[in-house]
Amino acid sequence: MNGPDSWGQVNLLERLKPRLLIFDEFHSALRGRRQDVKAIFSFLRRIARVHDISPVLVGEIAIYDAVHDTDEMGSRFDTLPIPRWAYDEEFATLLDSLEASLPLAEASEGLIPVGGRIVSQGPDAPYFPSI
Repeated sequence: MNGPDSWGQVNLLERLKPRLLIFDEFHSALRGRRQDVKAIFSFLRRIARVHDISPVLVGEIAIYDAVHDTDEMGSRFDTLPIPRWAYDEEFATLLDSLEASLPLAEASEGLIPVGGRIVSQGPDAPYFPSI
């Protein structure tokens, strides 16, 4: 027997009964063959219908285009754009709490603020480290 059922995922979903599954970097799944992408969307429909699980797809705008390519999938998802982080006090507080939770032998000496500025600028921003 081939397919997801043979791997035990269905039994796991039935045991855990999650209400939500988050798929981060989902746009990467859309780079496959068309039949593979169709199978992925079929899986998403199935977990929603059979297991009452809400899938959350996180990633680039290509996800929106793929989901809204058909009325069937487009009607199943609510679209919520999430703005990029701004390098502000809230973001700095998040970075401070992350740094405090890391088992660092020594303080980062400003690495976190520099990294925070880079992250807040997004993946397409040029990076010129100051040495």
